[in-house]
Amino acid sequence: EIGLQLDLLEDPSNKLTIHDVTRPEWSKKFKRSEKEVPNFGLSKSSFWARFRVKNESSFKRLWILTQNYPLQDHVSLYKKVKNRWTSIHTGDQYSFKSREIDDKSFDFTIIPSKDSLYFLKIMGTANRFHLSISLPQTLMQKRTRENLISGLFFGLVIAVVLYNFFIFISTKGISYLYYVLYVSFYGMLIFIQQGFAQRFLAQESKWISNDGMVFFAGFFGLFLNLFTQSFLTLEKCAPKINKAIQFFIFMNILIILGSFTLPL
Repeated sequence: EIGLQLDLLEDPSNKLTIHDVTRPEWSKKFKRSEKEVPNFGLSKSSFWARFRVKNESSFKRLWILTQNYPLQDHVSLYKKVKNRWTSIHTGDQYSFKSREIDDKSFDFTIIPSKDSLYFLKIMGTANRFHLSISLPQTLMQKRTRENLISGLFFGLVIAVVLYNFFIFISTKGISYLYYVLYVSFYGMLIFIQQGFAQRFLAQESKWISNDGMVFFAGFFGLFLNLFTQSFLTLEKCAPKINKAIQFFIFMNILIILGSFTLPL
């Protein structure tokens, strides 16, 4: 984890280039990160991270630089090759094919020399630097463990959905249908948040990791409230709470419609 070794710069104009930020007047404006995962929240600015990698061994080897925030819209790495700045651009607003490595996060290969300088630029609706450097085999082992845990979780989601769907078929209880839909949309929302949706479902989609999250979150909230209202028979047992639930149902419908019409 290299969050505390980053020098950071905010660019509200979104006009700075690699040639600008390497000049002395801009270089002085970078400030050292105070957090392991610098999080800038919702912002229209772009953010630059500068860091040095020193290779103290007698040979060069390949390492993987990873931006561990799979929902980042735009990610650009700048590194020097033969004394010239080269760049790699990716993010969830690009095709999945733009990634150097087929991974849920954004990975870049680097081969540091004795003293190598790198810049990483991010931009999007939400902005966060969660950077790490690892050997390829270490990253592979980490992803294997993470995928095992994720597989167990999503397997449980599918099991819960199928079990309650069969109960709905046999009992015709509408509460079970609401529950099936609630769990399905919740599982899909987590699937997107963990970066699997663009990798496995829609590699060319710019929508699914942004407005798609709002869309599925709206349906998740809608069916959660419908299930609560139906299963607890709130209309008879608690009319005041039922009115509150109806308000949340209405708000979630607005969220669903807003995912197609309003900015994220």
